Amino acid sequence: YALATSPDGWLASGARDRQVALWSISSAIAPRKRKPHRRLEGHGAGVTALAFAGSGLLITGGADNTTRIWDIASGDHQVLPHPKTVFGIAVRGRDAVSFNSTVSGTVQAEGEFATACWDGVVRIFGLPDALLKAELR
Repeated sequence: YALATSPDGWLASGARDRQVALWSISSAIAPRKRKPHRRLEGHGAGVTALAFAGSGLLITGGADNTTRIWDIASGDHQVLPHPKTVFGIAVRGRDAVSFNSTVSGTVQAEGEFATACWDGVVRIFGLPDALLKAELR
C-alpha cells in the first residue's frame, strides 16, 4: 500500500499484512537481499502511509486508525490514535529534522509531521513529543 525512502539508504514498504518491511537499498548499510533487513509489527490493519523523519525514525499510518512513530534500531514505537484510516504523512523539512541521542541511546527527533486522515482533517504533531499542535479542517 505504501513506500518511503530514507536519505541514508532504507526503503520502507507497508501492506495489508499489517507489517512494515525495511529494505537496504544502499550497499553501505548491507548487501541488497530479496528479504527485508527487518520487519516492524504493531499495526492492527493494513499500513497505508509511511514517511521517514530523517535517519532513525519512521512514521507510519494505518487502516487501524493509528499513526505510529518507530525507532528503527530498537523497534519501539509510540501510538497516536486517529478517528479513521491515516492515508498520508508528511515530515516538515526532512533535512532540517535534528536528532539527539539520549543516555539510553534512543534516537529523538525535533521537528513536525502532519497526518491526513479519512475524516478529512490534517493533524500536525511535534517531534519528539508527538503532541498535537493543530488541526486543519
